[in-house]
Amino acid sequence: MLVMTAALVPSGAAVAIADGTTPTARSLNTPATAARIAWTPPATTLEDQKFTLGLSGEIDGQATAHVALLDAATACPASPLYPRQIAVGQALTVTADPAAPSASPSPLPLSGDMAPEPNASPTATPDATPSPGPTPAATATPAPTSPTPLGGLVSQQLTVTPKSSGSYHLCGWVLASPATSEASTLARIDHAISVGNRAATINAEMPEAARSGDYFSVKVTGTTAGSGRRLLIMAEPDKDQQCETMRKAASGKRPLQSVVGIGSGNFTKNLRLRYRTKTAGPYLLCIQVVEAADRIPEGNAARVMTVTESLKCVNTQTAITQRRKDLDVIRSRRDAAQKRLSAARKKLAPVRARYSKAKRASNRRIASAQRAVRRAKSAAGKRSARKRLASVRRTEARRIARARAPYAKANASIKVQERTYRQYRTGAGLLSDSIARMKKDTKKYCAAPAR
Repeated sequence: MLVMTAALVPSGAAVAIADGTTPTARSLNTPATAARIAWTPPATTLEDQKFTLGLSGEIDGQATAHVALLDAATACPASPLYPRQIAVGQALTVTADPAAPSASPSPLPLSGDMAPEPNASPTATPDATPSPGPTPAATATPAPTSPTPLGGLVSQQLTVTPKSSGSYHLCGWVLASPATSEASTLARIDHAISVGNRAATINAEMPEAARSGDYFSVKVTGTTAGSGRRLLIMAEPDKDQQCETMRKAASGKRPLQSVVGIGSGNFTKNLRLRYRTKTAGPYLLCIQVVEAADRIPEGNAARVMTVTESLKCVNTQTAITQRRKDLDVIRSRRDAAQKRLSAARKKLAPVRARYSKAKRASNRRIASAQRAVRRAKSAAGKRSARKRLASVRRTEARRIARARAPYAKANASIKVQERTYRQYRTGAGLLSDSIARMKKDTKKYCAAPAR
């Protein structure tokens, strides 16, 4: 293990203090002014696993020990209490100097909010020598009547539990107690430490293919080494990337991303997932065991899945194909109706001409009979002319009816053809509009809409 000695105090067999004496010349009740400390940081450690920062050496009076784990970008400050408080102090146990066996000190009291309650019994440590005689109150706060020569020997283990893996500064301090300023720091350590990741096992049963928009099932089993873990499920187009890099380098809006909480130890999760965005092609589906604050995954399970178009896209494309076939049929019938209409109109022209000719001739004969009525002078002549006019009109009415029959038939056929043509033309227009709307829908539902 790496042992580091703080450079803020001189080294040697004895530690000099402010008044030029040695540590054995001060009372344990007096705030320490000098210390010689050897630090023992751990060689390796893992997240969520407790480790200890060991310290041992000599202190010439009352002191406290502090420890903190800071981010790699933050160096350890000169003091944990000034100008900010970043660590919790622990009382140091100082044992009697073997050269002065008559002095049997007890654990040092803490100052301020960390001082023990009155009449409280101290907590003994392996390095402390029990002291017979004094009451618990006197042991907790000794008040000798005269300075007692004492050499302070310390041995302490400060515990730290890192929550996430990564690089950190392991900071340790020994402060005179009570601390009054940064100058109260007697010894410190700033040690770069790397916290390893606690690996997790993960196995996922994933299908080979899925349809975008439809749910598919995934069963995930595994084991985690600590609490606060989550399953991070992600999917991206397969470009030979690695699952380990997907969390840091998100490529825009993913078609699938979800987080599921898991407990410590063995876990089994049955998940229902789906690709929400329009998706088609090979996609890398990655499931990781992660922590909220730690960006390094502890376990990975991955599979390349073939993702096909959504049902809405498939149904829309199928409908477009069918309606295009219907449109071809309707257009064919429309064109045929248009041809029949043109042929009927051509046939109508001579029929109309014959009917017009017969009508003009009939009108001439009726007009001649009417003139005969007007020319008649006598009453008998007028009666005879009127009878003739009536007979002519009846005769011409029969002739017009016979001439009009083929014209009416041809004209009725044209109206039928026109109505049929308009129906097919309207149907073709409606189908064309429907196909145009469906093409717009494919842009919403399909990853690569058919053209």
